[in-house]
Amino acid sequence: EAVDGIGGRLGGQPMASPGELVQGSAGRLRQQADELKAQVDDAYSSVRGADTVAVSRDSVSAVPDRLRVAVRDFDINAATTPGAFRALEQVRLATGSILGNQNVRGVTLKALETQRRILGNAVGAAANPADRAALMAIRREYDGWMDEAIDTALVTGDPAALAQLKEA
Repeated sequence: EAVDGIGGRLGGQPMASPGELVQGSAGRLRQQADELKAQVDDAYSSVRGADTVAVSRDSVSAVPDRLRVAVRDFDINAATTPGAFRALEQVRLATGSILGNQNVRGVTLKALETQRRILGNAVGAAANPADRAALMAIRREYDGWMDEAIDTALVTGDPAALAQLKEA
């Protein structure tokens, strides 16, 4: 009875084998993670004014180096961590295009969120556990930078949109 009770709480059926219990709990965890991801995506999508709120172009210059430092303990290369390797390169190129264009005064929150989604998608498509761990470290560091940029590098925009973004 105790095993059935624990198994039920883990998402398994009564009289399930240990393997079925593991599958049930993994499925339940996946479902919860998907639900949380959907809530975060909805919160970001609901931010009004994300097209007009921007951080200074200079604030993005530090992003590539910050992300590289965040994964310095990983052996980032195209063979063993291909997703992380591509993510770092993609951010470097995107940052270079922003800094290389003197007409760009700021980067919109919508563009920052698009970059965040690109990193999130890369985590989901990681080639192996090391790649996933490196990509998660990259995304965490990007999120930290984004929080700091919103706090300190606002150029233009609606303060209410910023409040919504922080809530998201």
